[in-house]
Amino acid sequence: GYGLAVVGFGFFKRSGPDALGLLLLINGLAQLAAMALSIGYNAVLVGLWGTTLGKKVCGLKVIKADGSKPSFGRAFGRAAAEIISGMVCYIGYLIAGFDTEKRALHDHMCDTRVVKAR
Repeated sequence: GYGLAVVGFGFFKRSGPDALGLLLLINGLAQLAAMALSIGYNAVLVGLWGTTLGKKVCGLKVIKADGSKPSFGRAFGRAAAEIISGMVCYIGYLIAGFDTEKRALHDHMCDTRVVKAR
């Protein structure tokens, strides 16, 4: 995020305008890597245990509509859909505040719910 921007700005300032293309390429690759790590982390942990470490600490878990743990495929789809939820000012997450089951956009897309585990 911001750390890369600061380093990139320093690189650009020292190297001149010819370095802009390289800087944009590096930034794009870093963003793709961060997105892949985020999706992988969420998909693997939700697919294995039905929860991520943060959700576990908060006593929460992800379930399907029938109460079962999501499959790896559904967990992967949910993790990818979370990116869509956050794309425009996190409006996909704000939906949960108005939903009776407190489901965000990605939960609606993948037919999942986040519930208390305890």
